[in-house]
Amino acid sequence: MDMSSRSTTAAIVVALMLLAAIAGCGDGSEGRGAAARAREWAAMQRDKRELDVQRAELARLRGHLASVPVAADGTPAIPGDAAISREVATRQQRIAARSSSLGERLVRHLAGLRRGAAGDGPEWQQAVRLKSDEDVAVAQEWIDRGGDYRRAIEILETQRQLDPGYARLEQALARARDMRFVTAQRFVRVQEGMTPIDVRAALGPVNLRQVLRRPAERLEAWYYPKRDGGRAAIYFRYDAERRGYVVYRTELAAGARPSASSAIVG
Repeated sequence: MDMSSRSTTAAIVVALMLLAAIAGCGDGSEGRGAAARAREWAAMQRDKRELDVQRAELARLRGHLASVPVAADGTPAIPGDAAISREVATRQQRIAARSSSLGERLVRHLAGLRRGAAGDGPEWQQAVRLKSDEDVAVAQEWIDRGGDYRRAIEILETQRQLDPGYARLEQALARARDMRFVTAQRFVRVQEGMTPIDVRAALGPVNLRQVLRRPAERLEAWYYPKRDGGRAAIYFRYDAERRGYVVYRTELAAGARPSASSAIVG
């Protein structure tokens, strides 16, 4: 996913368009006819199904890469796995672009629907639910790829205003809020000798802005935020025999702002 200011701006535009639709600004009189809307609705449903299939395959490839031997710089040690890494990057870009397009089309579709005087019509409800499902997937991508719980929560909270009470949306939001900050109870699960994939399973994906790598020294540190504003740290050292990084130390109170010069301890 393109984690840039462009994505944030697009999200704001989407939110504003949705608010306009909710307010009744799009009454359908200037939109496409019913037949054209039906064709577009069928196309969006098909695109959503295809996107979910592509995401499942991407998740499978990521899972494979997470368990392969790596060099000290973190890149796959086997040429075939390096090719898979490049394929993952390409797939991520394609899925992100297609997801962005689908989101924009859903917003336009919602804006073109007439809202019934007695409440939301079935077309509106179906389109809102499809958007909720897509937003859940997009939010999860922000977490899986970059550990960005803040952005994921923003996406889910915005959509909840449009689709309150939807169980899948509520569950995703509750989990994102729960995992955003590390707790002492979860932190004690991390033990010396664990791999990065083990740590992710215990604490969730780390925010990439809170990772410090020193390939020349074969050291790496992951910092997880705590609710009180501090950080917990996981320190990894490259193990040549295991051909990967393993935990050699943990620190529940690592401070709020680790410096580049002293963040990794020996």
